Amino acid sequence: MIELDVVVARFTMTLADVQRLKLGDTVPVGQKVGGLVELRANGRRLALAELAQNELGEIHVMISEFVPDAKAAADRAGAGVPAPVTG
Repeated sequence: MIELDVVVARFTMTLADVQRLKLGDTVPVGQKVGGLVELRANGRRLALAELAQNELGEIHVMISEFVPDAKAAADRAGAGVPAPVTG
């Protein structure tokens, strides 16, 4: 099994702002349906994907482009093929 993460946003907040967070607060992430997000496989950047929403209101990601060599590396990992040695 490979763990996939969808990274919607990265931003900084002051420690004081983080400490003031309480249940029910919202943190704007600056993304809309149709915006690009990062898809990561086992912590490594795999692809850029577009946020999409279906008729039930569920959020999905649609692959827009693979990061060069990332798909090949993921395919090798899934097939048990070792990555090539470089350097």
